[in-house]
Amino acid sequence: AISALKPKPKEDDDSRNMLVDESIVRYTESVFTELHDLKSPVMMKSTHIVPIELDSMVSLAYPLLPQLSITELRLRFEILRQFNARLHTVLPLLNLNSSSHIVHYITQHNNLI
Repeated sequence: AISALKPKPKEDDDSRNMLVDESIVRYTESVFTELHDLKSPVMMKSTHIVPIELDSMVSLAYPLLPQLSITELRLRFEILRQFNARLHTVLPLLNLNSSSHIVHYITQHNNLI
């Protein structure tokens, strides 16, 4: 009973958040492929992200996403979209052979790009 009162380690939350964000990126890419009027997923709007039904094929493909409210899903999408939009403009300026923190972060989290 005492172990049930222990808070979850921060690493567990970070790991889950990373999995959720990766799922959002993959889900966004699948939505983007159905939108023929946009040139890039970065051009998507949060309204392109729709609620995910629990019994849908999307739910099976991305099981973490139906657990989020539509507000949280759209907010996290927008954060990732803005991250990628800004990274797109900065990436050509980075020396990817360097050992800087930003290069390390990008290579560790390239599944969010």
